[in-house]
Amino acid sequence: MRDHGRTRRLMGLGARTGGALLKTRLGGQADWRALGEALFEGLSELKGPAMKLAQIMSQWDDLLPPDLAEELARLQRQAEPMPWPRIQEALVQQYGDIDHYFSEVEERPCQRFHGAGSPRHYP
Repeated sequence: MRDHGRTRRLMGLGARTGGALLKTRLGGQADWRALGEALFEGLSELKGPAMKLAQIMSQWDDLLPPDLAEELARLQRQAEPMPWPRIQEALVQQYGDIDHYFSEVEERPCQRFHGAGSPRHYP
């Protein structure tokens, strides 16, 4: 069953982003930092592909306004890893008996790579 709350939150974030873009196209000023903060908070909770896309988009200097890109870049540095029970649930849903397919699964993310979405974050 789909999580309608998750969809509703994503749609709200999308509408807010679209509104800011429309405002600038019509000659107004958008508060990109405030939008970035809202996206950071919302995507940090939702995790998944939407958060990963925002992390990737923040790396392209010419794609987003600087204030928005700066806030989204926080997703790479500060986002918490997904809890192991949620990951395990997804693996079991996809593969069934995960022990059959994986000899070992680490429950905690490797510190070196957690939050290191781009080469500029490597030590």
